[in-house]
Amino acid sequence: LQVYRVDSAPSNVDHPFLWKDLSSTVHYWGVFKSGGTSPTYEAVYNYAGYPGIRNEEGVGLAYRSHNCESWKATNAVLDTVNHRLTLTGLRGTEFILGQYVDPRNTINFDSTNSQFVQVADGGVATDLDPTTFGTVEAWIYLASSPQANAGIVHKGNGTTSNAYSLYLNGSGGITFTVFDSGGGNSSINSAATLNPNTWYHVAAVWDDTSDTLDFYLNGVSNATQVATVTARDSADDLYIGARQTTSGPVYFSGYIDEVRVWTVARSQADIRAYMCKKLAGTDAGLGGYWRFDEETGSNITPDYDFGTANDGTMSASFGADGSDAIRAARVCSSAPIGDASAYAYYDGGAISPVAAQLAHTDGDYMFATQYSGDWGTTFSGLQIYRVDEAPVYPPDLWNAAPYTYQTPNGLTPPTGWASIDYYRYWGIFVTDWTVGLTYDAIYNYNGNPSVPANADGTAGNPQLGLAKRPAYCFGTWADSTANWAFGTLQLELTGANGKDQSQNGPPKSNPEYVLGGIDQPLAIALASFYAEFDKESGCIKISWETATEINTTGFRLWRSEEKNGVYETVPYSTTSSKSVTETRGAKYAFTDCNVALDGKTNYYYKLEEIDTDTAKVNPLYGPIGPVKETVSASQSDIGKASTSKGDGCFINSLLQ
Repeated sequence: LQVYRVDSAPSNVDHPFLWKDLSSTVHYWGVFKSGGTSPTYEAVYNYAGYPGIRNEEGVGLAYRSHNCESWKATNAVLDTVNHRLTLTGLRGTEFILGQYVDPRNTINFDSTNSQFVQVADGGVATDLDPTTFGTVEAWIYLASSPQANAGIVHKGNGTTSNAYSLYLNGSGGITFTVFDSGGGNSSINSAATLNPNTWYHVAAVWDDTSDTLDFYLNGVSNATQVATVTARDSADDLYIGARQTTSGPVYFSGYIDEVRVWTVARSQADIRAYMCKKLAGTDAGLGGYWRFDEETGSNITPDYDFGTANDGTMSASFGADGSDAIRAARVCSSAPIGDASAYAYYDGGAISPVAAQLAHTDGDYMFATQYSGDWGTTFSGLQIYRVDEAPVYPPDLWNAAPYTYQTPNGLTPPTGWASIDYYRYWGIFVTDWTVGLTYDAIYNYNGNPSVPANADGTAGNPQLGLAKRPAYCFGTWADSTANWAFGTLQLELTGANGKDQSQNGPPKSNPEYVLGGIDQPLAIALASFYAEFDKESGCIKISWETATEINTTGFRLWRSEEKNGVYETVPYSTTSSKSVTETRGAKYAFTDCNVALDGKTNYYYKLEEIDTDTAKVNPLYGPIGPVKETVSASQSDIGKASTSKGDGCFINSLLQ
């Protein structure tokens, strides 16, 4: 055996379904075997020390047989105690560590049960103790208002060791106080009041070098004052969801999400640029970062600042560690947060009309601009965000294991549609909650690899649409009725055609959008498709696994001795669908013994999905191969799916 390591991200970063992007991978591994008669081996990967892991329950191991393939998920046994992933029966391949997609979760804090998250102080001059300057920010959703003195983020014991405190005040607004080592303090109050059942981004900044104290609401400066203060370096803990006072703690009721503590004074531009997207965890000046995304019974709330790892602990008032009570407090979050974002604000007329555009590196983009209502107020602005993963809603599935593609929802297309984009979706957040505003939303799909080449508006060719849901926590997509301007490759929701968009409510929620195929689906989404020589039977074993099966009645295999040759159906290979629902997949296997395994002949296979709509041409997937007697396995790139008449399918493959 030879074991090797490549200290860079792989050139092919196509990841398994429901996995995070692999482009930031630090390294991957390979095993080369020689000699023996069909030898196999066991691989044990110890991932302790691998950067960026904060939730071990979501760790997985993917493989490929050579560097031209896409990565495929494995059933490696996870041991979080010893930080290991174990696979057996292997024959030579490459491996990469990855993580399943995080749910977009938050923690539901109940003040009547005195609930909070506590982060232990790391010692003198740690990243949780910014002194000369600092920033504290979070997304919050109030169960009620006002909540006098209810803590959002507080550092200190409430008496002699307070450092900073972000909390609700009795007027329905926000107060931020910085405490110095001499016993003095400076406070600032928001000019605005907050409504319950509405998501807000709050940020407080102090800078003793410029003698300023600032408060930002949804990225807008809402209060500022002169303040000469350096925060105390407190030896006491940090609390989320509680404020420590001389008369005891005061608890928050509602959701708190994406808490960040910085050792630098963030500017308004910094806050706007990052409030609607996840941080990398290696950002300069980041002192602590708690996403609260985990769907687990563990009471640990990981710190995603990879330099410090100041993990928090949910208080015993949530329930016992490992209990369903802990998991029940981890609820779905519709806070408008993605992997990338773009913004525009009125800013007193600096930008008019208010319009923003967010593009993917593939070339497709979402554009939004003001339409109706008063877009000239203090809080007028909008944020566009993009989530680069399948539009699933994993929470509340209550699986013991990490989420698998057999059990998500949010993948179901609108009624009567065939499919949706499994690779990215978009959201738009209007920053002004005080007035009714509408906006135009236009999605330009040019460059999106999921779009069939012949989706050109011609009758009989694939038709595209834009699906919409009121917020992330509503898993059901509906037809947005967007106009399809196929000449400009756009799907348009504009006031000019009576389809301008708005936040839903009350209470306010943030709509999300995803590209979809209407009449011609990728009716099946494949998770894996491979063939290998089975020495025991002397035949070729073909296996495949689906992620979804929409309008699918079954499958049929086709075989050829040439990759681009004539394919014939494999006798007796027709298999009925085993999927329980359209958005759940299933595993299949067929043994082909009607082949001449002479050590020389190659075999290639395609998979036909048999659709309930007999008027359509069934799509074919593959080919995979070559497979022959002297080659133990072939798990070649699935490649682009095609139909028997050469048409492209809406989504080619989940592994493409």
